[in-house]
Amino acid sequence: MYLQALRHAPLHTPTSIFSNTPLTVIEYGLPFLQATIEQLKEQLEDGRETAADIQRQLTKAVGEAASLRQKADMAEEGIKPEEMEDLKRKMGVRLQDSESQLEAALTKAVNMEKAKNRLQVELDTLAEDLEKVRPQSSRA
Repeated sequence: MYLQALRHAPLHTPTSIFSNTPLTVIEYGLPFLQATIEQLKEQLEDGRETAADIQRQLTKAVGEAASLRQKADMAEEGIKPEEMEDLKRKMGVRLQDSESQLEAALTKAVNMEKAKNRLQVELDTLAEDLEKVRPQSSRA
């Protein structure tokens, strides 16, 4: 992976076009990792918003199901059995759809959180490596 390549690359690369000091591979990789973490944070937030939206939809569907159930109980004698079964089937399908969407959004949010944590550990490691290398490059 990219991070492994960074770790095994030579410590010194060509000098920066902005100064005469040599830049390390770590200094090149750090901005990339910071940008990646920011993207993951945004994706995680999007996942949380999606999960919240799906939770609202699920709550609405459960409320609708309860309302339909109550209406069915009140008018049970006036509704044909076929219509009652059709209503129950429709309620079940809507509820299953909402539950599966919620589950998918929660899974996505958990995966994003794991990826963010993994990249944060990598970023911390690279930052530590950079701090170790900076005194060496200033002596060169």
